[in-house]
Amino acid sequence: TVTKLSSKKIVLQVGKTKKLKVKNKPVGVKVTWKSSKKKVATFSKKGKVKAKRRGRTTITLKAFNGKKARVRVTVR
Repeated sequence: TVTKLSSKKIVLQVGKTKKLKVKNKPVGVKVTWKSSKKKVATFSKKGKVKAKRRGRTTITLKAFNGKKARVRVTVR
């Protein structure tokens, strides 16, 4: 089961990126990513977060087995 991400909290400068890694992800389990504020930070399907503008957002990873993990992103 997906239990957590490599970070719980990250701080990025506008325009910078950071790769988040999923810990304990079983082979074959698909995950989706969601940003609470897409204007602040976006993400790729592979977990790469890109800072777009100053602010705060929460990125949520959801596995199709129902497990969730979150990371808080602050963009400066």
